Amino acid sequence: MDGHSSHINMRFIDFCDNHSIILGILPPHSTHRLQPLDVGIFSPLSTAYSNEIDHLIQSSQGFSRVTKRSFWAMFRTAWKTALSFENIRSAFASTAVYPLGPEKILNQLKKKTPSPTLSDSEFNRKTPSSVRGVRRAVKAIRSETTDIALELDLIIRASEKLAIRAEILEHENIGLRTALVGEKKRRKKGKPMGLFMRDEPGQAMFFSPAKIATVRAHQEELEAQKEQEKLEKEVERQNRATQRERKAQEAQERRETRQRLQAEKLQQKEREKEARTTQKELNKQLRLEEQLEKDQKKQATIARKRKQEDPLLTEPKQLKTRVASSGRTVALPARFQD
Repeated sequence: MDGHSSHINMRFIDFCDNHSIILGILPPHSTHRLQPLDVGIFSPLSTAYSNEIDHLIQSSQGFSRVTKRSFWAMFRTAWKTALSFENIRSAFASTAVYPLGPEKILNQLKKKTPSPTLSDSEFNRKTPSSVRGVRRAVKAIRSETTDIALELDLIIRASEKLAIRAEILEHENIGLRTALVGEKKRRKKGKPMGLFMRDEPGQAMFFSPAKIATVRAHQEELEAQKEQEKLEKEVERQNRATQRERKAQEAQERRETRQRLQAEKLQQKEREKEARTTQKELNKQLRLEEQLEKDQKKQATIARKRKQEDPLLTEPKQLKTRVASSGRTVALPARFQD
């Protein structure tokens, strides 16, 4: 088998181990030479199945087609024809797996020396390979030969047209080839197995019982590592959730603190406003008391002057008073006493 994970996994390895099958992993990009099925089985099987389909179409005059009901009968016949003992033994011999013969495959890989070819310098004239080259050759022929036959002129025109078509096709082929190479690279993105040798996952190997035990231990280690990573991610997720909750709580506390400070500031402003109002009332009351005291002194001065002027006057005149809006008794000015 090759070493891609789509073909080999632990379930397949366990099956081979339980049935005493030694699993051989081929080197990468070598199945077309070393895999017996690819070399000697699949091609005869495909040919035999195609023959069965041709026989069905010919015998039914083209009225029958391959259905799910007729597929297995034709494939079973093709399977018996292709997977015979002789074909299987020939496939193992062609790939030099059994009997073992590495030289047979190595000789196929040797590069053959190409046969020497004549270079352009050996010719008197270089064969034109572009439209410009063809036109130059036509000009050279016309300049050297004044009398050109009609048939030769037709051949010259046809060569110009063919050169133009060849250049257009070459341009299209380059684009298509680039697209095919890109598509081929995209489809060849396989995933190596990497169960035994992590550094070289695509190398050839044989899965013996000891290697299978190593692979199982490695799989258990990978599963434990995955579980550990899963636990770490869960802890990290919980830490992030805790951090989000702590940040939300801190934001709520800052918001409540800001609201409390704003409420205290409003209360402070209200208290200052009440204090200013009370101070104004007190100042107003003090001014009224000072005014009353001044009026009383003035009345006393007036009474002394009258007593000095009229000695017979012994009792001071009773001052008239009134009740102010603040509830205190205020003496009326002198001009309102009489």
